[in-house]
Amino acid sequence: KYRPFLEMVIAARGPLPLKLAQASLQWDPYDCQINAEGEACGKVIDPLSSMFPTKGGCVQPFHQSIADWLSDPEKAGNYCVKKVEGQRRLTDICWDDYKAGSEKMSTYTIDHLPTHLLELERWENMLELLSDPTLGLISRWIDEGEGERGIVCFSALIKYLGGNNQASLTLAALATQIA
Repeated sequence: KYRPFLEMVIAARGPLPLKLAQASLQWDPYDCQINAEGEACGKVIDPLSSMFPTKGGCVQPFHQSIADWLSDPEKAGNYCVKKVEGQRRLTDICWDDYKAGSEKMSTYTIDHLPTHLLELERWENMLELLSDPTLGLISRWIDEGEGERGIVCFSALIKYLGGNNQASLTLAALATQIA
């Protein structure tokens, strides 16, 4: 019952917006409600709230050791969650969030979708995302001091495209962006 949610929380690269979890897991709105202070309540969240508190409409582990324990099969045993399943689910819902339009996109999606796509080697999606001029990812990465993340994403995509003999014009454009 809770496993898919916990997998997403563990895979998240920061506080996970509950709206993304709700959309991905297709929760009934009454199962998880977010009050004006951004705290969640409902039959899905209440039993987990002491170890996975909500704030500002987002959820995260109370402490990193909880995430580490849950994702370690030897330590967690039957309670172990598969981080890769959470990554897949989270990447899918972030991709849907992106496709809905940049004006509606969550901050979490803007900040972390490129990394999620990279980790799951979703190269065609990565190419589409990095080629989207409406997002302004390059200037965003540079302005926010996250140029290294941009270089990692572009370099991995170039390596993939080059290894698969993809269009040289695309490769040249991506290499220019890195420069």
